Amino acid sequence: MKRGKRLAAAAALTILSIWLAGCTVTPRPVYRAHPVKGSGIWNNGTELVELQQDGLEVVATCEGFQHGRLVFLVEVVNDTDAALTVDPAAFFLENPGTGSSPWMIAALDPEAQLLAADLSRSRAVARRQSRQNTDMLFSLAEVVASVAETGQEVTPEQKRQRHETDEDIARLQEEERLAHQARMEAVGRQQYLWGNETLRKTTLAPGQMIGGRVRFPMGGEALPWDLVLPLGEATLRVPYQVEMHRP
Repeated sequence: MKRGKRLAAAAALTILSIWLAGCTVTPRPVYRAHPVKGSGIWNNGTELVELQQDGLEVVATCEGFQHGRLVFLVEVVNDTDAALTVDPAAFFLENPGTGSSPWMIAALDPEAQLLAADLSRSRAVARRQSRQNTDMLFSLAEVVASVAETGQEVTPEQKRQRHETDEDIARLQEEERLAHQARMEAVGRQQYLWGNETLRKTTLAPGQMIGGRVRFPMGGEALPWDLVLPLGEATLRVPYQVEMHRP
């Protein structure tokens, strides 16, 4: 009997150890990116890169990783005599590697991201309206049931059950309202991010400039990357090195 208890205790400790190990969260690595050939000009702890080619002037700054995306702040000045269309969806990262085919990662298209956010908002609004319509039908059904029961005796137990049902319905409605509010706030943040904090496709007249953030979907690959910026007939390239630091 004692031996059986010891075995049971050992098994329980083993299960507890496995469970605790599964609860342990491994610190995520931290990534930093810096230009291979910087300008020596720094702003708020970040080194800028300045390029000039064929009447174009570009200033690039890597702001690091944010939510699984490598973010660059890119400013373009059109000093040519012709109009220039700046399309961030055409920008990409390239890792030359050693093979014949370089590894490329395209920038996220802000117009596609805004469309996705608008679709999410439309779905959220439709879901909310559908739920409100359903609640209205249930309320109407309750009114009809109350009219049908007019004159009938209602027991204390029936009153209690109805009260509990009303409380449950009110709680579910409040939870749905809060969930809808959270969804709309999340969509609003995405719309602001891609509509106001991101470089968007723009045609620059001679002498004009534009700047904004360009985002690339990445898992934090610690590799050399070239930021490639096709601008009109020119293609500007900025070499960066991504480094991984483990806690």
